[in-house]
Amino acid sequence: MGRHKHRLIIPKKVARIMDIISLLLDCHPAGYLVLCGRTEWPDDEEIAEMLRNRDGAGESVHVQGGPDIPVAQRRVEAIEAARHYVGGALDHYGGTAALVGAVKDFQRHDPQRCELLRRIGTAGMPGAKSLEALAGEYHMDLKTLYAYKHEAIKDIAYIVAYSEENFELAG
Repeated sequence: MGRHKHRLIIPKKVARIMDIISLLLDCHPAGYLVLCGRTEWPDDEEIAEMLRNRDGAGESVHVQGGPDIPVAQRRVEAIEAARHYVGGALDHYGGTAALVGAVKDFQRHDPQRCELLRRIGTAGMPGAKSLEALAGEYHMDLKTLYAYKHEAIKDIAYIVAYSEENFELAG
């Protein structure tokens, strides 16, 4: 008998925050620095461009249209969709500042995993190692490296979504 993986259902609000973190890490040239608050947060137009470039952009940012709709109108609709994409996920929790704060909390509580996430998030930058080289350095395959990335992103998203809740033991 083999081991069976049990998948936990991730709440929708956490999944949306995870998607924003992944978008920044995967599509922004300095995504990790944005998440840490060391670089300015991208504006709605930049986010719309990142969503446009990402394969399989979320349905929430899909823009209806075709050649009959003027380019300017499609651009405005894409920017509005990007604003809703980020705002809809983060505004309830304190906006982008809450996400930056969660990354800083994650850095304090788990510096080793945060360092790995930083190195994954900066893999495309000049002087950084490729993901394959990074996986080799940590003695793992790419699949495991992506799993580490996913878990770190999930932990940060949970910090954003649940940091304001008061957890007390019944007693």
